[in-house]
Amino acid sequence: MRSTFLFCWLLLGVLANAQRVVVPDQELLYPFLNDPSYIGEGQRVQLTGLLQLSNSEMQHTTKWLNAQVALYDNVAFGLDYFNDSFDFYDYSTIMFSTAFKIGLGDYNHYIKIGLSGGGESRKQDSRPLSMIPPGQTYVEDVTNNNIELTYKAGIHYRYKNATLGGYYIRMPLQNITLENQNELLHYSIEEGFTGYLLYNFRVADRVRITPVFRYLSYLEDALYEGAVKVNFADRVEASIAYRNDYSINPAIRFRVIKALDIGYSYEKALGSAEFQDVHGISASYKFFKADEEEPEWLRNARDNIDQVSQIKKRAPKKEQTQQPEEVQEPEVTPLEEAEPEQPVVADAPVQEEAREAIPVERVEEDKPKTTLETGMLESGYYIVVGSFSTEAEARSYMDQLDRTVYFPRMGRKEADGPLHVYIDSDYDREEAMKRLRAHKLDRNFRNAILVEVE
Repeated sequence: MRSTFLFCWLLLGVLANAQRVVVPDQELLYPFLNDPSYIGEGQRVQLTGLLQLSNSEMQHTTKWLNAQVALYDNVAFGLDYFNDSFDFYDYSTIMFSTAFKIGLGDYNHYIKIGLSGGGESRKQDSRPLSMIPPGQTYVEDVTNNNIELTYKAGIHYRYKNATLGGYYIRMPLQNITLENQNELLHYSIEEGFTGYLLYNFRVADRVRITPVFRYLSYLEDALYEGAVKVNFADRVEASIAYRNDYSINPAIRFRVIKALDIGYSYEKALGSAEFQDVHGISASYKFFKADEEEPEWLRNARDNIDQVSQIKKRAPKKEQTQQPEEVQEPEVTPLEEAEPEQPVVADAPVQEEAREAIPVERVEEDKPKTTLETGMLESGYYIVVGSFSTEAEARSYMDQLDRTVYFPRMGRKEADGPLHVYIDSDYDREEAMKRLRAHKLDRNFRNAILVEVE
């Protein structure tokens, strides 16, 4: 009876003043914070922390800590801690996570499933609220030392540049109501589903743009989110998200050193939603082996921003020196007949030009390559990552590789032989073997082989 009276008393005299779902404001940059199917994406031991602070006068902090390790190519494990403290309420979870990857043939065609399980603790300070009759709590589902089992689950399907997925999770929901100029808190744990669709566009050698659409079902009226991510050479990644009639949320992260990322995010209420601005800071650290040799392609990717700037400065002079050769463009016609829209080898100099700090002449003089006129490999040693019977199959494989990191080319050793896709080459066998060992450190190329062309 007393509970019914309390409910009616609040319903008649209270006006809704604020409502907020507690989500990580950098989730687009670190999706594994909520979706366990993204555990192990970096294929290394990785630690990530996120702290969110509100401008509210109430003591309000939210913390995420995540540790993960990919022991195998298709299996990863993680441990995460979450805590949300909102004035006199406190909600925490500790979960163990695992993710399984099911390959569907190609490198970028797979399904990944993630599961998390653990405990949740919901607490409320014992100090009474003057606006609530004695013996009653305003939030009945948050009690002292209430510990229960909890879980979350996620799945996503990727085909080349498109990803479709979703996850199910329990999220804290904060409400502030106003009664006679006094703020009352309502704090509950809501279960809900988030679904998303995204597509990666490569707009330049080092730039990727990813539009994202998400559906969040934690409130009575579901939220629809439109967002976009921009990644530049994996050194800087930024996102901005708009949730209908709810909030706008920009975020950014920087690669400070090889292993450390630092991020910042900001969320502001819009429309009918009313809550204080939220600021978030994050740090993510990936562990590398002390004696691990860094592959040459990774060094090139890391230094590429400066390299591209240098090449662009030289571009006018190069165009003038190469101007007389422009009439020889029909030399690539044998390959254009096989693939009219994308000549197989014509793109290779552009890719090499983007990654080499030294002008293209170095590649032509110091590394064997594919002969433009015939599509045959010159004499030398090649690090081959795939061999195919048709050009369509080879190009399909090359398209699956991230062109912001890898620079694949193709050519034949024999006229009637398979079409080899290679990512590096050298005239010296010993140097080529060193390059092969370096590339094999990349899990994508563990099966790479050295092909000799006489």
